[in-house]
Amino acid sequence: MKQLTKKQRRILILLFFLYLALVFYVTCFGVRMDNVADGSPRYNLKPFKEILRFWNQREIVGTRSMLLNIFGNVVMFMPLGMFVCAVPKKANILICLIISAFFSLLIETIQFCFNLGSFDVDDLILNTAGGVLGYILFAIFRGFVRLAHRDKKAKA
Repeated sequence: MKQLTKKQRRILILLFFLYLALVFYVTCFGVRMDNVADGSPRYNLKPFKEILRFWNQREIVGTRSMLLNIFGNVVMFMPLGMFVCAVPKKANILICLIISAFFSLLIETIQFCFNLGSFDVDDLILNTAGGVLGYILFAIFRGFVRLAHRDKKAKA
C-alpha cells in the first residue's frame, strides 16, 4: 500500500486539528447537561456512577439524553483513534489509549477549572474507549484494504 503524499499528510493533519477544535468546542461550549444552579464546579470521581445514573433514570432524563451521554462520548472520540492509527508509522493501540486518555483528561480538567461543565471520570472512560474503538475499526478497515490491494496485485 502506498504511503501518503506530503499533500495528503498535510490535509490529514489539518483535518485532525479541525477535529480537535470541534471536540473542544462541543465539550466546553456545546451540549451541557451538568450545569449547576449555584455555579460551583462539579466532579465525579467514582467510576460508572454517572453512566448508571443516566441508565437508571432514563425515563426521567430522557432516552435522548441518556444515549447522548453514554454513546456520544464514545462516538465523539472514535475519530481520534482513527487519526492516531492513520498518521504515525509506529502507532499502536497502547499509544492510542494514552493519547485518548490524555486528551480526555485535558478536556475534563479544562471543563472543571473554567466551570464549563463537570469533571467526570465516566467521561474519561467512555472517551478513551471511543478512541481505542476508533483505532481498532480503522485498523480492521486498513487491513481489508491491504488484503484487497494484495489480491489485486496477485491477479495482475
